[in-house]
Amino acid sequence: MIKSILEYVRREETVNPPWGVALPIGLAFVLFVAKIAGTLLIGNFREEDLTDPSPLTIFWGGIIASVAMIWFIVQMVSQAIQRRAGETRQPPTPITDVLSFVDTQSRPVWIIWLAGLAVMIPLDLIANIIGPVEESLPLGLDRMENASFASWLGAILFLLVMAPLVEEVVFRGMLYPVFARRMDDNFKAVLYTTGPFGLFYLLQVANNEFGWPVIYGGLIFPAVLGITAGIARAHSKTITAAIGVHAAFSLWLIFKSYLLFNS
Repeated sequence: MIKSILEYVRREETVNPPWGVALPIGLAFVLFVAKIAGTLLIGNFREEDLTDPSPLTIFWGGIIASVAMIWFIVQMVSQAIQRRAGETRQPPTPITDVLSFVDTQSRPVWIIWLAGLAVMIPLDLIANIIGPVEESLPLGLDRMENASFASWLGAILFLLVMAPLVEEVVFRGMLYPVFARRMDDNFKAVLYTTGPFGLFYLLQVANNEFGWPVIYGGLIFPAVLGITAGIARAHSKTITAAIGVHAAFSLWLIFKSYLLFNS
């Protein structure tokens, strides 16, 4: 079974995070609030109906929230590292190492990214068979008909760069190693990390009527993405693998959206 889940996701874990579960869970909640605040900020500036924001507002609001979150994450992680250094009387560990921005310890990282795309394509094809095509697109991409260049640029920057970076740092860079250390079982840690990750996505579609968009966008899609990115992180020991897998999922959705609204 996929070579015993890639050799049981390479048992030993290299990161000993200087924080517990509370910090990454708290950051996930702050990220959720920041995305809402960013959307409200852009929507008010553009004088839009905030109950039905445009793609430009959704994506550029998300970019603003992501930039703010990067700064906030760096500050919180740096403080945790300094506390650990003070307790152990050892030099502080570089923040890039603590967040697993290191070289891959398994396959070349680009192969892992392609593997993520190979998971996303059949998942999306199945979703298109079960439900309407537009309803398997995330909020923003589902309303890109006649969208402006700025909207497409925002979609690319947010979905391919900012969202994968911030979300993977929080969930696979910070939360996953906490579970991996406590459980001594990387695959269980992947599954436990996927739970809060799925909840993060479910909250973003919670205002919709229960139906296929909620089932797919709030349950199925984040579960598959979370497990795939988690296994990539556990097997390679680098967060760049998880970020690339996340970006590969988004790349396919952007490509699908472009074909759907520009054919």
